[in-house]
Amino acid sequence: MKRLELTPAFRRQMLFLALLAGVLVGILLPTIYSRGLSEELHQEAELHARAVAARLQHRVSVQPELWAYDLDGLDNAVAPLLLHVSDARIQVEYDEDKLLYAAGDTPENGVTGWAVIRISDQAVARVGVTLSDAPIRTKMNRAWLLSGGLGVGLSISLFLLPLIKVQRSDRANQALWNALEASKEELESRVEARTIALRELGDRLVRVQEEERARISRDLHDELGQTLTGLRLRLSTAELVMDESSPAREHLLVGMNAIDSGIEQVRAIAHHLRPPELDSLGLRNALVSHAENWSAQAGLELGLNCQAVNPDIEISEALFRTAQEALTNVARHARATRVQVSLETTDDVIRMSIEDDGIGMAKAADDRLGLIGIRERLRKCNGQLILESGDLGGVKLSAVVPLMSDREEQG
Repeated sequence: MKRLELTPAFRRQMLFLALLAGVLVGILLPTIYSRGLSEELHQEAELHARAVAARLQHRVSVQPELWAYDLDGLDNAVAPLLLHVSDARIQVEYDEDKLLYAAGDTPENGVTGWAVIRISDQAVARVGVTLSDAPIRTKMNRAWLLSGGLGVGLSISLFLLPLIKVQRSDRANQALWNALEASKEELESRVEARTIALRELGDRLVRVQEEERARISRDLHDELGQTLTGLRLRLSTAELVMDESSPAREHLLVGMNAIDSGIEQVRAIAHHLRPPELDSLGLRNALVSHAENWSAQAGLELGLNCQAVNPDIEISEALFRTAQEALTNVARHARATRVQVSLETTDDVIRMSIEDDGIGMAKAADDRLGLIGIRERLRKCNGQLILESGDLGGVKLSAVVPLMSDREEQG
């Protein structure tokens, strides 16, 4: 998971918005204001033009033919405006823009308003009044400066103030992220330490279990087995000296048979706890012996393909216990008629496979089969347990363990 930093993307977006707001305030507002001032000046010029045209309209009505030649009358019509507005220019035009009369100085930059003079609803002339735009130009320049300053200030404020807030949030998020990463590392360290501790505990439990099995096996064989054997010898001696017609002879024979059965049971239990073949004959013979005894008891056909291998005692114990658990599960759950047991060395690994022709196994069945301890034994040897569908139609269990050289390299 990667931390998302807001500042770069926010900076790009806010820069555009801030510039847009600055342009709107710095250009659009003074433009609208300037157009308003120009419109007011134009309306004022038209108002003056209509006033002059109204005064001339009376003379036109009285002298419709001669009014245009009456210069005194024209001067008297425009005089009030020239007295009121000194920098105005008044002009009278007739007959398609032909200048008839002009008074006042022409402004360098001005706005002109027009008014029409009519006779019998027919336009005969028009009056134009041009006013200087110097007063409004000053206002417009001030407006442009003020709006430009406001636009720049607004752009900077809109860009910097939110950006500062976002940067603070990013710094706070970074601090939280650092704390989260530190907590994550601490948690991973604790999990790793606990995992190591659990593995060490599992290894210790497996080792203690094997040691306890070996001790119990020795005790059963050496103590209880020898005791029963000694008792059997004494009863055999008593049988020799006992009269064949004695009524106790039958009970003696029953007791001797019971002792023989007990000795066999002790040997079987000791063999199951710690097969002596592992120490004396090796993994192959111990596996073959156990598989044959199991086949005879379970009444299933057995196929053996076991090569001679010579792993260390830890690997031998892990593979033998795996075979015990697998064969027990076949007898309990598989409903099989045939089992194939294989043991071979390939590619610097030891592979043991146990395959049946039973009903197969559900996806989650391996947890119900009690193979968790077997997985732990194999993991201790850097091996793995594989459960899959076999060629016989049932389940194929494979235990793959590297040889000693490979384990030393991995260690």
